[in-house]
Amino acid sequence: MKKLLLLAVFAFTATISASAQVVTAQEVEAVFEQNYGGIPKNGKGWMALADTIYQKYPLDFNGQISTTTIIDVPGKTKDELYILANSWFIASFNSGKAVIQLNDKEAGVIIGKGYLEGVGHRDGFSKSVNISEYIIARIDIKDEKVRLITTIQEYEMSQSTGIGLALMGAGVRHQGTFSIIPSQAYPFDAKTHKAYNREAAIGYAAGIVWGQIIKQKLQDALWVGITGDDSEDW
Repeated sequence: MKKLLLLAVFAFTATISASAQVVTAQEVEAVFEQNYGGIPKNGKGWMALADTIYQKYPLDFNGQISTTTIIDVPGKTKDELYILANSWFIASFNSGKAVIQLNDKEAGVIIGKGYLEGVGHRDGFSKSVNISEYIIARIDIKDEKVRLITTIQEYEMSQSTGIGLALMGAGVRHQGTFSIIPSQAYPFDAKTHKAYNREAAIGYAAGIVWGQIIKQKLQDALWVGITGDDSEDW
């Protein structure tokens, strides 16, 4: 499972590109190791991890998963931070399924919908599932300070024939793609989509880790720029 997750990480880096904005498998593994003792080895391990962290990352009023981070950036004006944040946003969400929904320099607000492709994967006997996510990111900007609010809206499950059935001669066939909202998925709801509790646990925990990494990426972009060489002094 660890190998499968790390392979999946390389699949979704296509939506988080541009130099230092690339999220690597090594970064994901390091966050899991530092915060959760490593990447879970199986579906039950993912469910146990979800049970451990869901009270810290609960559902918001809309039944989605939101986290808020305040980043202090001493010495930089609202206009300077707006340019840096906008550059970060474009670099981080460049998938064809991503879109900036609001970009208001005067108000200091950037809101966009991102698509995280392949944040996790699980191979079972009867089904194999690739897990992606839709996420809303809102950036509020004022002098010397930026607020990032990320909201996981839904998990996208792309299902194909499981490894057991494939080995028995059924072949590998894509069986469809469907979405599950967090409020009707594990660990918040263990009944509505019971057959996908393990996959939902992967989507939930992997989404939380992704959020932790990308917030660090935004902080780095605000402090030193997207590449580290894009300062105003040139």
